[in-house]
Order: sequence, then C-alpha cells, then structure tokens
Amino acid sequence: MNRIVLIKDTAKPIVRQTADWFISQNDRVYLAVTRLPDHPDADVNYLVFDPFCEESLSLAAAGLKEQEGRLDILILGTSRTVHDGEIGTQHNYDQMLDVMMENVYGNLQTVQAFEPLLKCGMKRIAGIVDIESSNNYAVQADDMAYHASAAAFNMMGKVLFNHLRPDGFTFRWYCEDEKQVGICAAEYIAAALCYDEKEPYTHSDE
Repeated sequence: MNRIVLIKDTAKPIVRQTADWFISQNDRVYLAVTRLPDHPDADVNYLVFDPFCEESLSLAAAGLKEQEGRLDILILGTSRTVHDGEIGTQHNYDQMLDVMMENVYGNLQTVQAFEPLLKCGMKRIAGIVDIESSNNYAVQADDMAYHASAAAFNMMGKVLFNHLRPDGFTFRWYCEDEKQVGICAAEYIAAALCYDEKEPYTHSDE
C-alpha cells in the first residue's frame, strides 16, 4: 500500500504488533522514540524526538518531510511509566503530573507538529488505548495517575475530532482487550469505514 505510518512507541507489545501488520502491507513504518534502542530493529525506521521540545519536534517533522513528503497515519498511545497508588491514598503529585504530561500534552504536541504533513497524506489520526482508559469500564483501583491520563487522552481525541474533522481528518480509537477478539488494531486503524449521515456526527467515519 505504501502508506507512511508514524507510531508512538509506548513499550506495549501492541505497538510492535501494529507496526508488523503495516510492514506486511508494504507500508513504511516509523517508530517515534525519545532515543534509539540499544538494539534497533532493522524492519522499522526510527524517528527520534522529544515531544516537549519544540526544536526537536520541528527537526523531526522536517526530516520526515524531506524523506517522505507526507504522513498518512499518526498512531498515538499512552505509557504506563509510573505505578501510582489507589485513589484516596498518598500520591506523589509531581510524578502524577509527569504521567499527565507524557500521555496527554506530549501526544497533543506531536499531533500539532505533524499536522501539516498529515494534510499532505490521508489525514488519519489514531489512538491505541486499553479498557482502563474508560470511566465506565475500568475495574482497577490502583495507578490513579495512569487512569486519569488515559481518560484525558480519550477526551483529547474527541477535541481533536471536533477541531480537525471539518478539514477532512478521520479518526480511529482502538481499545486493546486481553481477549483479543475481533480485528486487530492495525486493521481497524487502516479500515475505510462508512459514513452514515443519519448517525451522530461524532460517529462520522468511525
């Protein structure tokens, strides 16, 4: 298919599974990392940048533009970097802020930096989340910081939809399930879904 795909590496197995699927479709895949791994994988390309550094983001976007000329799909995700306590227990608020910054602000900055390149491609933004990002279906009481940031990540997706859908952007938000039923994340993200004008606008092409 020769799509250009940029995936945020959250260190979750589903990231590599998603990358492998796109590679099997002859797409060019880049993993967004803050530093190169000690043992780089020859099957993927790495795009190194700091999402909290404007200069780093600009250089990465410029490099991808020079290399590919466009970006078709940007896949975001959340990282579980700090294991926080249960709600109502003592929390390290500095660590909680770091988690929120990583999973919400860092993703938003990435979207803003690569938005011009996405406009040159198929204009698709995706998110890979898990069941613990849901306000209604989360069952764990620990890791308050991660749960709060993952829920905020979902809301960020809705805000981006409202902002960019009129410009032709399409969105795919995939919830990872341990049962692994149905289509995989990559298949859903790549799918061309229907648009039914009788459906609510937030379901447009979803």
